[in-house]
Amino acid sequence: MSQFDFFDDSPTSPSDSKIEGPIKVLVIDDDESVHDVTRLVLRRKTVNGRKIELHSCLSAREAKELLSTKHDFCLAIIDVIMETEDAGLRLIDWIREQPTLNTMTLVVRTGQPGVNVEEPKVDHLDLLEYCYKTSVNASTLKGWVDEAAKRFEQVHNTPSST
Repeated sequence: MSQFDFFDDSPTSPSDSKIEGPIKVLVIDDDESVHDVTRLVLRRKTVNGRKIELHSCLSAREAKELLSTKHDFCLAIIDVIMETEDAGLRLIDWIREQPTLNTMTLVVRTGQPGVNVEEPKVDHLDLLEYCYKTSVNASTLKGWVDEAAKRFEQVHNTPSST
């Protein structure tokens, strides 16, 4: 498990967000090159002046251990096939059952185009996207971060009723 902070040296505009600190993104994939490419793409990315803090897990088991103690990720990008053929999907089911995690934005980015998960099986998982690794480009990845940050801020900036 590793963590990377990315800083943008360019000037930033003031944030309208009440949430401070980095935007935390978790990549869960057993292919280290996926983590490398994600780091490369997001290294200078900011959202409303907030940097990206990227965390990496190489298995669903490792991610579950991390998520059992840290609940402030706004986005998790998850592979399907890791230690088992459905490790990623089982992890997503587990995440959605956790009250502290169930609002996290989830994306499935699988490298197995031959393994086609039927839409009804993933419909209940409330995913931002389900796609193949080969179809993801830098723009797509940055768009996921933007959307996840927006969702995170909407959920966490909602005024509580008194």
